[in-house]
Amino acid sequence: MGQQAVPTFHTGPYPFGANAFRSVENFLDATHFPFVHAGLNGVMDTPDQINDYKVTKGPDGLATTGVRVFQPYGDHRELPVHAEYFYRALRPTTACFDKHVKIADPAQAHRGSDEDRFCMLLTAQPLDEVNCIIRLAVAINYGPELTEADIRRRQDAVFAQDRAIVETQHPERIPLDLRAELHLRSDKLGLEYRRWLKELGVTYGTYGDEPPPRAASQPG
Repeated sequence: MGQQAVPTFHTGPYPFGANAFRSVENFLDATHFPFVHAGLNGVMDTPDQINDYKVTKGPDGLATTGVRVFQPYGDHRELPVHAEYFYRALRPTTACFDKHVKIADPAQAHRGSDEDRFCMLLTAQPLDEVNCIIRLAVAINYGPELTEADIRRRQDAVFAQDRAIVETQHPERIPLDLRAELHLRSDKLGLEYRRWLKELGVTYGTYGDEPPPRAASQPG
């Protein structure tokens, strides 16, 4: 966001009854927006087709090229935006995005510019293998009228929805064997995240080469 100082806000802590790595992976996944965050980060009836972005790995972790989506309430101005996410996984339990936003409603275009940015840093503090605490730092360079309450209202809503879905994922620990769960082309960053965890030798809170337990069968 350049050298100019921009407003920064902190939201959370959000207790998640979920594995820290699954919580970070959820944060790095744009495909869930229309389904988990319908009306905020996506439109359930017309989900975005995720473009073929690229993931690179370096000494500072993982990074992506832009992931483009439409969002009906994509930032704290409560306006529809065209958004492009540039994700980074900095540490196994620390990730961020730099989100370029452009107001989609021509009648409201005067409220923004082509330089609008919404950046977020997430940390997941593991309490044990299946519980963590999520904390956020949010920086924006638009909307001087926005208050901390405006920022918190949107982030509280989004992370309540994230918590509800992440807490239902099984097995609770994250499998690092990529054959253990079904993945799609759009899951590219999640796949690279799991490969990266395995390369780093992360074992706490994961299934490495050990197969995860089978889900218990439900009575029919």
